[in-house]
Amino acid sequence: MQVEPVDLGRIALKRLGLVGPRNERDRRPTEEELARLIHHFDSNPRQIIPMGRIIKYAVASTMRQEEICRVVWPDHNGRTKMLTIRDRKDPRAKKGNDRRFPCWRSPATTPTP
Repeated sequence: MQVEPVDLGRIALKRLGLVGPRNERDRRPTEEELARLIHHFDSNPRQIIPMGRIIKYAVASTMRQEEICRVVWPDHNGRTKMLTIRDRKDPRAKKGNDRRFPCWRSPATTPTP
């Protein structure tokens, strides 16, 4: 693959203002906004992924969706009740930034039958 067309495309996109630095977030969602999001996902009968539970867990744990959804069974230690989250986002360490967290049950994260 030639690199030059890609570089020219990046330059053109920048000049058109279609790409650029991210905007920093300056607020958190309100309780009402979170409730509306959760209701939206939970009320959709075609929704297979439990997004309502993922949103509640993300808010309670401050983890990102990708960090939550990337967890596999070997990351859970039932004996110590610890969960390993692999490659947590950190601007200084892109890979190998694994963190261990205690597992807990709360009304927000307990699965419903």
